[in-house]
Amino acid sequence: MVIPTANSDDNFLFTEDIDTDPDKSNKSEPEKYNLLIVDDEPGMHDVTKLALRNYLFNGVGLNILSVYSGQEAIEFLDKRDDIAVILLDVVMESSDAGLKVANWIRRVKRDHRVRIVLRTGQPGDAPEELVMVEYDINDYKEKTELTNRKLNTLMHSCLRAYNDIVTIETTCNKLTEIVRSDSQSYHLRPVEAYSNGIINLLMDLMTCSRSYLCASYTNQHPEQALIIYASGNYVNQKGCKLGDIVDIQLFEPLLTEHKSGFFEKNNQFFGYIANKSTNYLIVLDEIEYLEKSRDDVNIIELFMHHIAQCYRK
Repeated sequence: MVIPTANSDDNFLFTEDIDTDPDKSNKSEPEKYNLLIVDDEPGMHDVTKLALRNYLFNGVGLNILSVYSGQEAIEFLDKRDDIAVILLDVVMESSDAGLKVANWIRRVKRDHRVRIVLRTGQPGDAPEELVMVEYDINDYKEKTELTNRKLNTLMHSCLRAYNDIVTIETTCNKLTEIVRSDSQSYHLRPVEAYSNGIINLLMDLMTCSRSYLCASYTNQHPEQALIIYASGNYVNQKGCKLGDIVDIQLFEPLLTEHKSGFFEKNNQFFGYIANKSTNYLIVLDEIEYLEKSRDDVNIIELFMHHIAQCYRK
């Protein structure tokens, strides 16, 4: 065993971390990420749990699970679809037990979300170059090189990738649902039903906005438009006149030209959709127009444009 020096910044996994944030234990945490350790050495489970006991990714901690053989891992994973990261030993009941597990996950279960990190104490039995080419794994580490700091960095990269994959899958699924449900009858459906699905998807993708309303009117007085759908801060305003809830005069320039746009002063996005005799107004609220949110505004404008095109047919 390598003994780290007392002043080392990169203490090995076998040493105890110092908790620099005493308030962490008092914070309420959302649902944790599931980390599965697959290793036949109980000591590796213990030191890994010790090293990650205070780990947080975007304020969310880990739920660390343990199995001790390749076969046990397959039986466990066959019943679970919520594992974010697997730390997988190579040599267990056989010299390639971990590789068999990785192969089963990708080719039999067809789970491409979970991040697989191979850990081995005997790198000669599974050369890195061969393993990375032949197996769909995400990283390869020798047990002796995983220090506390490197293990935390590894978890960050794995969970960031996992989040991205889940977001993409969720978005694709929602878009597929919208396309399938509207491919033949979108021109027959009420605009609020279609726009609600689209905007709920947008709010999942966006970083800030969680409040919006949809109002309709058939005359030339948009201030009399009635709110037909609302969420977030507007959830109790359904049935109210739009003019009683928002300042219609603010949107006058866009209403005159029948356009959509963002109002930085009020952190609001206004959408206009015309459907023959009925006009629809959509307001998204609480959009923080920061540099990181500019893409959000561009996405909203694009989606609003396509919604409008659908309902003009």
